[in-house]
Amino acid sequence: MIPRLKKLTKDVLRGSTGRLGDALCSPSTNLVIFSRGRTGSNLLLSLLRSHPQISHHGEIVGESYLQHDFIRDEINKMGVVPYFEWATRRMLAERVVGVKFLYYQLEPEYARRWNVPDIPSLLPVLEQRKDLRIIHLKRRNLLATLASWKLAQKTRRWRQPGSGQESHRGSTDGAIRVNLSYDECRDEFAQTEEWQRYYDSAFAEHPFVEMYYEDLVADRRGEMARALGLLGLEDRDLQSPLRKQNTRRLEDVVENFAELRQRFAQTPYADFFTSTAS
Repeated sequence: MIPRLKKLTKDVLRGSTGRLGDALCSPSTNLVIFSRGRTGSNLLLSLLRSHPQISHHGEIVGESYLQHDFIRDEINKMGVVPYFEWATRRMLAERVVGVKFLYYQLEPEYARRWNVPDIPSLLPVLEQRKDLRIIHLKRRNLLATLASWKLAQKTRRWRQPGSGQESHRGSTDGAIRVNLSYDECRDEFAQTEEWQRYYDSAFAEHPFVEMYYEDLVADRRGEMARALGLLGLEDRDLQSPLRKQNTRRLEDVVENFAELRQRFAQTPYADFFTSTAS
């Protein structure tokens, strides 16, 4: 009932105060974040949402949305492109309205799995919309990304209780470890790099910022100044209650780290095993 009520509230605002805002204010800017899971995207979103002139609605075709029949039905009835256009309308007088997509959420297999066949038609439209502001969020160490994903699957600690956001607080699951196969790592690394190259190329002509999780953690103020510059907003100190969820080294999280480091030693992925911070 709560998701339906939240969606209804947003829809009412878009159709009432949002329309008034369109009439009285300059056009809002649309932001799209592309990433894969476990790259700090929820940390980035929480920082953006702390800005009074930014409204960000997260993964509008993510699993947490599509698990509700009424949302799937609405997308299928409207079409995914009109649904995107509606989801990125202002609700009040905010200057920026954003959404996020994880790479796999725009793939045909994902659309089939959730019975929303129109989803793949959205990506070409986004590529043609040169007015969109794009943040492409990455993580340099793809092993850390995969290990974090597997750890979250194992612990089921995806979101901070009560906030609707992924937890970045210190984990109490310090003894839990994961085991990764060589083939699994190789395939995940290659797939992620393929996605990254595609999105870098597809959106090269858009107003575009490439951002790395490691830089966001090390220099939050500087990275967010870049993001606000992209959005045409003045720099200000943005805040987030979220903290890093796992602080252990990769060799303490991945049971077979030494074996994997040896097998990847003569590959393009060797560097993922030299810096062991997770």
